Amino acid sequence: KSIDGNETAGTLVTANGGKGIEILPNENILFENPMQIGSSLNDGGTKDFVLRAELSTDQTHLTPVLDQDRLSVVTVQNIINDKPTTDSDYVADTNATGGSALSKYITKKIELVNESDVIDVYMGVNKPSYASVDLYYKTVGAGDEGDFDSVAWSLATPAEGIPTRDETGDYAEVKYNIGNSTNPLSGSFGAMAFKIVLRSKKSTKPPSIKDFRAIAAT
Repeated sequence: KSIDGNETAGTLVTANGGKGIEILPNENILFENPMQIGSSLNDGGTKDFVLRAELSTDQTHLTPVLDQDRLSVVTVQNIINDKPTTDSDYVADTNATGGSALSKYITKKIELVNESDVIDVYMGVNKPSYASVDLYYKTVGAGDEGDFDSVAWSLATPAEGIPTRDETGDYAEVKYNIGNSTNPLSGSFGAMAFKIVLRSKKSTKPPSIKDFRAIAAT
C-alpha cells in the first residue's frame, strides 16, 4: 500500500512468480508494483531475498570466483504519496508552508530587474498512470519588504492537459500561462517563486520533470 494507505490492499507475491529476476551489471531493476525485503521481525522467519549466481567456464582448470564479503543489495523506495483531500490531517499545498505532499521541488525567490505582468512556464513532464503533477506559483510587487515565505501559493492550470506517458524517459512539454483569467495575478510583480508537487498512488510509478523554464514579461 502507499504511505497514506489509499491504495487497494495487495497480496503477498514473489518477484517474477518466484522464478527470480536476472540481474544485469550496472542496470536498475524497476518493479511494476512495490516490493519489500522484510527484516527478521516481520518476515515470519523466511528469507525474503535470495541471490543465486550461475557460474560457467569453458576451461577445466579455471573457474569464476565471487567475493562474498563484497556482495550487497541496494534497494530504493520513491518517497511519494497522493494523500486524499478528505483526510482529517490533509494540508493543502496552497498554504504558505507545509502541505501533505511528500515529493515537491521549490525554487528560491527569483527577483527581477524590471517588473513584469505575465509568466510563461514550460517543463517536460513524464506522468505515468496513477500519477499527477501540480505547479504552484506566488509573486510579490517590486520592493515588497514583507515575509515572502508567508505568501500563499496559487495552483496553476496548464494551457492543455498533461498527457499520460507510461514509458520511462518519454516527456511531454507542458505550458502554463500565468497572468490571465485562468491563472490570475494581483498585478505587476518584481519577484516570483514556483513549487512543483509530484503525486502518485503507486510508489513504483512516480512522475518526473525536466527542462523547467519560467519567462516573465510585460
